[in-house]
Amino acid sequence: MTPGANSGFDLSLLRMDHGSPPEFKPIPFAQSRFDEEDGRFSPDGRWIAFVSNESGAREIYVRGFNGDAAGDPTTAGVSTLVSKGGGRSPRWRRDGKELFYLGADGKLMTVDVAAGAEFRVSKPTPLFQAPPGAIFADASPDGQRFLMLQDGAAPFTVVMNWAKN
Repeated sequence: MTPGANSGFDLSLLRMDHGSPPEFKPIPFAQSRFDEEDGRFSPDGRWIAFVSNESGAREIYVRGFNGDAAGDPTTAGVSTLVSKGGGRSPRWRRDGKELFYLGADGKLMTVDVAAGAEFRVSKPTPLFQAPPGAIFADASPDGQRFLMLQDGAAPFTVVMNWAKN
């Protein structure tokens, strides 16, 4: 996320050229006079969910992504509005069939995703009210548990894969 010359914050991708030393070249993805931020690739890498204030409020959008044979990204189609009434912190379920986000009212929202040749979403559905000031960090792979960070809360440790067989 970088501020553009005649725009707000924009989303860019970094392509690594395998030289010596390797170089990272920014490639614009979402550039407009509005702010675009918090981009998240879908699990299959074909879609990017992000936040934009294009409508006048921070909302969740999804735009197609395709890297061509030379590695240059192109966008597929236009952005699809996902949230209704505000949104932030988009996160994908591991299989890409569901997208979660925090609504402007602090509710964790979900939409079902059908992503074939075009991107379609269901009507947003509230799951629960997040604690005041919570930051939505991630969803479990099955979309049944959610990690939220709360400012001022006691420190904690997340241990993963502790009971591997």
